[in-house]
Amino acid sequence: IRDGQGGRLPDPAGNYVRIVHDDGTHSAYLHLKRGSVQVKAGQQVKVGTLLGQSGNTGRSTGPHLHFVVQKSYGDSMVSIPFRFSQPVSTLPNFASNDR
Repeated sequence: IRDGQGGRLPDPAGNYVRIVHDDGTHSAYLHLKRGSVQVKAGQQVKVGTLLGQSGNTGRSTGPHLHFVVQKSYGDSMVSIPFRFSQPVSTLPNFASNDR
């Protein structure tokens, strides 16, 4: 978990939350708004837990949520395909240019 970074900083992810799932996969929520992260390192979370707000931190060209599912292979993380269990066709645009 990283929070408190504002603007463009060396870490491309900016503010982020990474969750380790029971099956060993990781989900990462990147570029979160500065000061918005609501969870702490080591905290167990449940479906529906507010993690943070979409933002524009790190190497980002505009407000968005960068979401990825990954698996650990040795010293690196590799993105893996995933499918949402309840997909939606469109989402409302809540974006603001706040970092």
